[in-house]
Amino acid sequence: MSHNPKRPEGLDSAAAAKIASEISRRQPEPAPSRRWRDLYELACWISGRANEGKRVVLSPATATIVALKLAAEHEKPTRDEVALMICQRGEANRCTEPCYTCRGRANIVVQAYGCRLDDPRPHG
Repeated sequence: MSHNPKRPEGLDSAAAAKIASEISRRQPEPAPSRRWRDLYELACWISGRANEGKRVVLSPATATIVALKLAAEHEKPTRDEVALMICQRGEANRCTEPCYTCRGRANIVVQAYGCRLDDPRPHG
């Protein structure tokens, strides 16, 4: 689900498979003269430029690293998916929607390992 209603939906499965096959090729190493020391510093640099309204131009090697991290992040489950996975009511009595207890347990897992944010967070 897109956060912006005017934005079209994401890739179909064939297009996603094509991109995934391109990502799994041997990737170039980042240039030794790069501006960042680690992924956190790269993320801070990109965020800082975006907050200033400036453009970010990445080298092919850096763009590959960013694409791999985005693809890995997209594979994580959402908080509600984690809640349904760890539901302790048994197969017959599983929650159809995550209950308060399951969401509480899922929050602990998500805080430790992260999650995918496909749906906008509710306000209020």
